[in-house]
Amino acid sequence: MLRPILALVIAMQSGLPAGFTPLESLDAPAGALAAPVTLALQGASLADALTQVAQRAKLAFVLDRTARGMERTVTARFDAVPAATALRRLLEGTDFRALVGADGQVVIARRSPAPEDARTASAAGDTSATARIRGQVTDSATHRPVTLAEVRLRGT
Repeated sequence: MLRPILALVIAMQSGLPAGFTPLESLDAPAGALAAPVTLALQGASLADALTQVAQRAKLAFVLDRTARGMERTVTARFDAVPAATALRRLLEGTDFRALVGADGQVVIARRSPAPEDARTASAAGDTSATARIRGQVTDSATHRPVTLAEVRLRGT
């Protein structure tokens, strides 16, 4: 039986998490991000579409499926397109972006609001903060990473 152990560090932060690069700023994605993806999507949720791309490319991948906007429906077709390109296309025009860690892990995160949006939210009494959760889900018996594990925080 698989019993995941979570080692989580929650650090309050603003801006881009340390060690992560926006996918759109990578000149030549490598590894799983360069893997060709062939996929036809018809009316899939954004969360499902992103997950299918990650699974086909065998990406280490994290997203919050419950985030507002992930339910948006997507129709797209990819024929042997690099995973990085498929992710970029799916995220175009959304409030989300892909961030790539030094180890190749991809995190789908909400884009930071523009400075004017932040001032407006602050003036409206929005005191929400951005947090980073870092860790690894491992099998307690073998201590190996659990591929495509999904971690959810209640009340977020």
